[in-house]
Amino acid sequence: MPHVRLDGRVTDPQLELPAAAEVAGLRLVATDMDGTLLDGDHRIDPSFWDVADELAVRGVELCVASGRQLGALELVLGERFEALTVIADNGAVVLRHGEQLHISPVDHALVVEFADRIRRLASRGHQVAATISGRHGAYIEGRDPIALDEARRYYPHAVEVEDLAGVEAAALKVSAYDVAPIGEAVLPAIADLAAGYAILQGHDHWVDINAAGTNKGAALRMIQAAVGADREHTAAFGDQPNDLELLRAAGMSWAMANAHQDVLATGRFRAPANTEGGVIRTLAALLDLLG
Repeated sequence: MPHVRLDGRVTDPQLELPAAAEVAGLRLVATDMDGTLLDGDHRIDPSFWDVADELAVRGVELCVASGRQLGALELVLGERFEALTVIADNGAVVLRHGEQLHISPVDHALVVEFADRIRRLASRGHQVAATISGRHGAYIEGRDPIALDEARRYYPHAVEVEDLAGVEAAALKVSAYDVAPIGEAVLPAIADLAAGYAILQGHDHWVDINAAGTNKGAALRMIQAAVGADREHTAAFGDQPNDLELLRAAGMSWAMANAHQDVLATGRFRAPANTEGGVIRTLAALLDLLG
């Protein structure tokens, strides 16, 4: 339905919103980053912070929920980082206002096996790179320059290594980037690992592996408990399969117009695309309904 103000005026006909009575109980907002809050240049529109400040005034907790590593999120969020609640690495680590609420590393045996499988794909000509995301840093292994460039975009301070298996830091997540669609070679190569770990697709060319039971929805439920917000009073936005559990954990859920088909089928409402400021426009409308 379009956004209709309390005075009956339609202010943004592209928006789909719950009834004002449902929005009145809003306590928690969680938004994915890439493809959702971030624009086409992977940046946050400055107007978002005006909305964020107003949410805080209304007593609504704001959470960013990403597959990205903490260090990469800190770069994007800048000075706002410690004021927010942050879900990083698909829920492997959760911070609230700088305080760690949760952490779930994977075991080193996975790192060894995963790196070996991605390396074998590379030896057969696939343009791939593998990464480890840690609590305080990240690491990249790969030979293909295109894959490495893309991996560096998401892990700007990552250390390049010859063999991920030699990294001593605890891994919260291992990931692979493939220049080709991730389902063509990488997903089949790691499919059997799903029995012991959580395999999450965060992009058409990226796949992540986390500890079993790790996902953004499980992390959001921890935050709901911490802030005293139930599912019905939580709003969430997402666009990729690694956002599915996030949306399911929220009573008010929006799939971006640019979202993966599974996300479009899961979100209760549709938001304009990330390139059209969909999260900011929707949150501004929710604030209007809050009065």
